[in-house]
Amino acid sequence: IRLGEQGNNQLPDLSRIKDEAGPLDGIFLTHAHMDHSGALPLVHLAYPNVPIYMTPATAAVVRILLSDSLQLMKGRYQHEGEIPLYPAEAVESCLGVIRPIPFDYPVSSVHGNVAAMFHPAGHILGASSISLQGNTGSILLSGDISVTDQRTVPGMLPPMIEPDVVIVESTYGDRLHAHRPTQEANLIK
Repeated sequence: IRLGEQGNNQLPDLSRIKDEAGPLDGIFLTHAHMDHSGALPLVHLAYPNVPIYMTPATAAVVRILLSDSLQLMKGRYQHEGEIPLYPAEAVESCLGVIRPIPFDYPVSSVHGNVAAMFHPAGHILGASSISLQGNTGSILLSGDISVTDQRTVPGMLPPMIEPDVVIVESTYGDRLHAHRPTQEANLIK
């Protein structure tokens, strides 16, 4: 879900998944933030039997966030008439196909031709980068990462792999971040 946007612009173009990707063997989630997990119930409705892989901590946070999103959408419907993006049944069904995978534990795709592994990425509890190894090469894909230790999670360490391709999300790569110790002191005040 694209947060803060109204109308149809809240969602990515999900039709492209079916039109361009074809059948899926698995869905892999790097972390729980709503801009990554918010549309999962809709993707699940399109692919109801496809397992969704994520770390156990990410699964726990996704459960909370999707439940909260239902309440927020219900409130918007009651007060503003905004149609919810998905029903509660879609969330429950989606949660039922989540497969929690611990860090650094290999998982094979349904057809066995791709192996995936989650690696700690810092950022938030359960966040990961994902390595994919196939017959013709390997990819390391990240969502958001943080290389700095935080109070709640250690910073990312580079995975002990040598991928052929690295894809790194750079959502905030064009701006400076506030000084973390100052932010923490202000929060405590």
